[in-house]
Amino acid sequence: MSAAPRTSMSTAHFDQAYRVRTDPWGTLHKTCAREKFTDTVSLLPAGRFGSALEIGCGVGALTRLLEPHCDSVLATDCSGAAIEQARSNCADLGNVSFATLRVPEGLSCQSADLDLVVTASA
Repeated sequence: MSAAPRTSMSTAHFDQAYRVRTDPWGTLHKTCAREKFTDTVSLLPAGRFGSALEIGCGVGALTRLLEPHCDSVLATDCSGAAIEQARSNCADLGNVSFATLRVPEGLSCQSADLDLVVTASA
C-alpha cells in the first residue's frame, strides 16, 4: 500500500483544523498575532502597491492589514476551509480576491506581474 502524497495529507490536515475551529491559530484575536501582522505591514516600503500576493492567508488577518496599501490583493491558502473563513472575514474589502492553491505549484506565470509578495506564519 502506498502512502498518500505529502501535499494531500497536509492540505487535509489544514482543512480539518479550519473546519473544526474558527480561526484555529487565533490570528484574529491573539495580541501576539495582531502585533506580528502590524509589524509586518510596518516594514513595507512607503507608497502604494498595484498588485499583491499573500501566501498562506489563513482567515485573513494579515489580508485586512495589507488591503489599504494595495490596489488589489490575491490572498491564497492551500486550505479551502481557510479560504472560506478569509472570504467571510474580508467580505467588506472590494479589492481582495481569494484562491485555494499551493505554492509554488499553483502559481502561474502571471505572478511576475506582482508588486508585492507577502507571507507570514501565525
